[in-house]
Amino acid sequence: MMPMLTVDKEVQRLVATIRRDFEANRLRIPSLPDIALRVRQAIEQENHSARHIAEIIQFDPAIAARVIQLANSVLFRGSRKIENTLEAVARIGLNTVRDLTISLSMQQVMESSNEQITLKMRQLWQHSVYVAAISRVLGRIGPELEPDRALLAGLLHDIGAIPVLIYAESSPELIYQPSLLEQLIEKLRGRLGVMLLRRWEFADSIAIIPMEVDRWQRNPRAMPDYADVVLLANIFANFGRSKRYSGPPLHTLPAFNKFPLGALGAEGGVEILEEAKDEIKAVLRVLGGSSL
Repeated sequence: MMPMLTVDKEVQRLVATIRRDFEANRLRIPSLPDIALRVRQAIEQENHSARHIAEIIQFDPAIAARVIQLANSVLFRGSRKIENTLEAVARIGLNTVRDLTISLSMQQVMESSNEQITLKMRQLWQHSVYVAAISRVLGRIGPELEPDRALLAGLLHDIGAIPVLIYAESSPELIYQPSLLEQLIEKLRGRLGVMLLRRWEFADSIAIIPMEVDRWQRNPRAMPDYADVVLLANIFANFGRSKRYSGPPLHTLPAFNKFPLGALGAEGGVEILEEAKDEIKAVLRVLGGSSL
């Protein structure tokens, strides 16, 4: 095992190298999946239609099937069963389809030819999906928020870990020293996440989240924003997975007190999420997350 001083110096060296390579476009980073990019661009056009968006989605049968599945889930279920993509788009709505298509395609970004890195990416995806499912619930009960934009925010909050994991594919010292890799991810995921989301042209309301999700006392405005949503969802995800929460008491967090949860206290907040269990399970099923 390397001495701690050496480990610290190695972490500092690698952090500097990865940041430099990212900023100089030398680091291999994922592109926004083509289906997500095409749907987003089409919806930004003035003459877009539900039929045109449905036709784009149909080019990716896996995404199309999951959009239909989502339209028939407890999240959007209507009086009759949806049978095709056009009906699904009409039921869900165009802006929601845009966010959900990005969400559904994100798993394509988390692929690796290395077995250990693949395992890390799967773990990252499972956590991100769980946070996204809880984020959707919070987005529904919070003022001035859109549930499916909240879901997307939750899914993307740890995206900055991906460039580090891709870098690790060609770095044996990281593959065989998991603790060193974890330190790198911890130090870089916030900054790289913001840079990556801005490169993918996300609005700042989403792009800033990787840097904001651990800032317990953040309080930029009276109403909750999507960073507040993900901050809380991350905490509740740890509660749900029986992990320890070592942050400040929930009632001291500005984000917590901006939601109806704040008036109920921590136990009441958990109770609301328990009542939304079917909704959370529906999101997990569609996005490929593990059961509660």
